[in-house]
Amino acid sequence: MKVLFVSTLYHPHGIGGAEATVRLLAEAAVRAGDDVAVATLAPRGAALTRDEAGVRVHEVPLFNLFFPYPWPRKQTWRTPGWHMLDAWNPVMARRLMALVAREAPHVVHVHNLLGFSAAIWPALARHGVPVVQTLHDHYVACVNSLMFRSSGNCAARCLRCRVACTPRRIASRRVDVVTAVSRRLLDRVTGFGLFEGIGPRLVIPNPNALPPAMPRSAPDPARPLRVGFLGRVEPIKGPEILLEAARRIGPGRIELRLGGAARPDHLAALQARFAGPGVAFLGPVEPAAFLATIDLLVVPSLVEEAAGRVVHEAFGFGVPVIGSAIGGIPEQIREGATGFLVPPGDVDALERRLRQLLDAPPDWAAMAEACRAEAERHGVEAILAATRAAWAQAIAAHAARPGWRWRPAA
Repeated sequence: MKVLFVSTLYHPHGIGGAEATVRLLAEAAVRAGDDVAVATLAPRGAALTRDEAGVRVHEVPLFNLFFPYPWPRKQTWRTPGWHMLDAWNPVMARRLMALVAREAPHVVHVHNLLGFSAAIWPALARHGVPVVQTLHDHYVACVNSLMFRSSGNCAARCLRCRVACTPRRIASRRVDVVTAVSRRLLDRVTGFGLFEGIGPRLVIPNPNALPPAMPRSAPDPARPLRVGFLGRVEPIKGPEILLEAARRIGPGRIELRLGGAARPDHLAALQARFAGPGVAFLGPVEPAAFLATIDLLVVPSLVEEAAGRVVHEAFGFGVPVIGSAIGGIPEQIREGATGFLVPPGDVDALERRLRQLLDAPPDWAAMAEACRAEAERHGVEAILAATRAAWAQAIAAHAARPGWRWRPAA
């Protein structure tokens, strides 16, 4: 199978879970014998083709007002202009199609569209190329991709998002198969009228690179419970909720470790408010090394996470997770078996759950085993098998479209 992935960023420039997913799938497909290429934005502004673990990575220059990463902190006149062009960018569609002509893939698997824009969907369809679109966030329905504003999560779309995303809604009909990393995300996006008439609508979770199996001992009751937070330390991720709950319980019972990058001003504010014994702000960390040192992970997100990659990463180390009951997180955690759910933003509920674990410890060994089993269900090979099935469905669906003919690679 010849497959071309499309992703806004790619290793080593990836910054989030979507980029990690594309890399894991692409490299696994190469190991399985597929011919794999990736189209990604060129962070240096110049076209470049490089090899990454057998994957041909094509860096495509971006035609827009600025490169989107890191996103400008200050909103200027260029920001709405950038979004207007990203709503429908025919220049990027032409640049991608020039690459498609060179690669001649059997199927194109699109992940993050930011920078390429939805203009690539009909362009691919016109050239007879089957398309799988995987949703990692709300980009196709929301200008900021989060369905979140300063007042909280959006219950409905605002006028700006409805207008700006109209081209995406119309063009989404040219996709052959749509998948999402959680049922909640898929139902929410399609509920806004996107991907109408698309038959295969699949939930395919993020793949997980499993660490080697290792024995895991129960937390020592003679020491504080080691609780971790892993991810970007920013308000929408809810670190303040965890910090406040831990402060109420006290350093003698909980040792809190926060791993992840933060804006200097936000980090300084958190340290001024919460720094003290039993709290460590570690900055960027290597996830495997971090997860091997904690007893429990807390994912206190306030925003609708499509599917927190960190949840299954923790499971791979046998680490249970307390997560916010929001977005796709409830689909990842089995209450009492692999972790626990608490209402988002509810410090009291999180404090109560932590106290329960301290006062009446669960069977940590059984939870570790259940976590590891759950992680194995989302191993790279299992998710690649589901992804390959989606490719086959896209080829079949595309061939069945009236008047459209798939022209496969030689």
